[in-house]
Amino acid sequence: MAIILEPAGSEPGRLNHFAATVVFHAFAGQAHHYVVQLADGREVEIVAPGAAAPLARGAVTRIAWSPDDVILLPGGGAGPGGAQ
Repeated sequence: MAIILEPAGSEPGRLNHFAATVVFHAFAGQAHHYVVQLADGREVEIVAPGAAAPLARGAVTRIAWSPDDVILLPGGGAGPGGAQ
């Protein structure tokens, strides 16, 4: 799945998107490694190309992906908190 970071407040470039806040950033030579937090508290890890300008901790951004990049897996019963 290709999850990308988009500037907050810009027109969404992909159908699936969520507002997020950068809570962790590390530069690893050829890539930026991020952990972003969604409004509901869930966290998502993202790797972005190293040539891109880094986002600072606390920066508001948006994560986005194309529906073509999604793979749905069959459910196996209730998950944590009763989620299916």
